[in-house]
Amino acid sequence: MFRHKNIFCGSTANHWSNVKLSFIMFKSERLRNMGAKVSIDRTDYAIMALLQENAWISNKEIAGSVNLSISATAGRVKRLKDDGILQSAHSVVDGRVMGVRLEALFLIQLDKHDQDIVGEFMQEALMLPEVRSIYLITGPYDIVANVVARDTDHLKTLAFKHFTNRSYITRIETSIVYNSLISRVLNPLT
Repeated sequence: MFRHKNIFCGSTANHWSNVKLSFIMFKSERLRNMGAKVSIDRTDYAIMALLQENAWISNKEIAGSVNLSISATAGRVKRLKDDGILQSAHSVVDGRVMGVRLEALFLIQLDKHDQDIVGEFMQEALMLPEVRSIYLITGPYDIVANVVARDTDHLKTLAFKHFTNRSYITRIETSIVYNSLISRVLNPLT
């Protein structure tokens, strides 16, 4: 799926940074190429819903659920991938196995709203293994970063070493996440 050489090279930290970077480049390349409007019908929506619930579901199981032949289903899945609609598949891993004991949100306020600085900062932050996602938002804060850490000392070091030391960050507020519920299924908005 990725069109990048040697994506799995170097240390574990480099590996994950390379994966994130390649995914970002892959995703933006696919979105740029979508250009023309793609036609989606109810069967495509049903296939997408099944794959969002379980990316490992077989074409045979999908075909049985949407009342198509296996080959027709495989063709639709391939078209959805080729058109950039199905962009990737992920496995959900228990964070504790990866050393994650803490999740937090960094609410970040900037003194400058230069597009290049903001974009560069967000890209750099996303390359950190502790950063799960980052958002440019409206309101009193400019950026929210969802981060994970081993413990509060690790979280503090992350904040000081990679966030508060930047001259254009004027404020950072940390909120610890007690619990989270995430819907991984995106349904059509009508």
